Amino acid sequence: MTEETPPAPAALTPEHQLLTEKAGKWDVDCTFHMGGPEPMQLKATEVVEAFGPYFTRSVFEADMFGMPFKGCASIGFEPKSGEYVSTWFDSMTPQLFFFRGGYDADGKVLTLRGEGTDFHSGMPAKYHTTETQADDGSRTFKMFMNMEGVP
Repeated sequence: MTEETPPAPAALTPEHQLLTEKAGKWDVDCTFHMGGPEPMQLKATEVVEAFGPYFTRSVFEADMFGMPFKGCASIGFEPKSGEYVSTWFDSMTPQLFFFRGGYDADGKVLTLRGEGTDFHSGMPAKYHTTETQADDGSRTFKMFMNMEGVP
């Protein structure tokens, strides 16, 4: 490599291809279990775009608790670590979340795990997400939080 010749791009992997296949505008039906007797239901949209060939960036928008809610995620695959990496931030939480993980043996469920703080209590919390791809092209996304000291 010289100043006149750019470096060769990193090789694309099948994992990168899986990510870019999710690009598009998605209608979202959300169910939130927040400790009350009934879960909260809402409709949202998510726009996923390829950010080069290695990452995607998405913007999630909904009306939550009577206010506009917006979230932004990035996800990519690191060939060296063999893991997917992801970030999340939103308009109601003063925290940047980081996640790492991979697909199950069947290649159907992507599980990502991270640690952070529950901004309501200030206690350390562990988070994990699952995303399941159905044969009809739809996806099911779930997010879980486990607080320190809470079974």
